[in-house]
Amino acid sequence: MLIHISMAIEIFKPNENPFGLSYEDHIKNFWKFTCNLSKDKNPAINNNGQKDEIANQNSNSPVFYLNFSRDGDSLVERRCKVPREKGIFVPVMTVEVSEKEMQNSSADYLKKIAKKDQDNVKNLSVKLDGNEVNDIHSYRTPTDVFQLEFPSDPIFDVSPGTCQSVADGFYLITKPLSPGTHRIDFKGNLQTDEKESIEPNYSVNVKYILEVQ
Repeated sequence: MLIHISMAIEIFKPNENPFGLSYEDHIKNFWKFTCNLSKDKNPAINNNGQKDEIANQNSNSPVFYLNFSRDGDSLVERRCKVPREKGIFVPVMTVEVSEKEMQNSSADYLKKIAKKDQDNVKNLSVKLDGNEVNDIHSYRTPTDVFQLEFPSDPIFDVSPGTCQSVADGFYLITKPLSPGTHRIDFKGNLQTDEKESIEPNYSVNVKYILEVQ
């Protein structure tokens, strides 16, 4: 009887260029990918994994985008099939701040709000096939300004159209996974009294079961 043993999940370091792009560029692409999807198609909402598969099928990215959730502390479990040639993009704890959320704001102000938000993150935890990522805080990556396009029924409470945005947070990018079943868990929370915060109380708790084919 043959027993398949999955190899350990390898992570690109923050100063590397996974698949020819910097971490910052991958993060910008993630937000363009996510924010361009309407609520009914968005993997961050009411998703058991099927929305991840469908959305990623329409992406030519070298990474398969996992997504955050809007369900707070409640554990969200998602199962999906992943092409073996793609890396995995893991949005552990994230924030995006745009002109549509903070109207008439400069780029520097948007960056300030995003930074304050992620400065308040606590209790971060990421496990790859049960192995804890011990240096997760070294993976915090802010971005410069980039352009987003929101659809007619956007994930956030903003008007449709294009705008300038920035992002911050903790993101991982893995190398392509070995064929078979893998599990990725990530969770964390933030609380802040900042009046300008995008979301003063936010938690994420997600388990992904990935079938790599």
